[in-house]
Amino acid sequence: MKEISFEHEGKSYTLAFTRRSVERLEQSGFRIGDMSDAPSLIPVFFHGAFLHKHPMIKQAVTDRILLKFTDKDKLWRLLTEMYSDTVNSILGDPDEDDAGNVTWEANWEPDEE
Repeated sequence: MKEISFEHEGKSYTLAFTRRSVERLEQSGFRIGDMSDAPSLIPVFFHGAFLHKHPMIKQAVTDRILLKFTDKDKLWRLLTEMYSDTVNSILGDPDEDDAGNVTWEANWEPDEE
């Protein structure tokens, strides 16, 4: 799991995404694709990165922390990569050699777009 660690005002924090934290973030209405059209979602996304390791942290606290972050362009790239990796782990296929994988078939093919 990819993580970003830092200290703020004497407290250690670790940012990470898991399936559960992505689910919580999306249940709040967040959609990663909306960030380019709505920069106001950036603090929500940043807060979502705290949910795995710091589930009780308040949005107001993460907003204050965000104001103090340097090199935000790199931060967004890394957070987006971490988020995408988590989503891909949900959508991706398991290792082909894993015993117990479920194989399946359908009696029809999907419509082509």
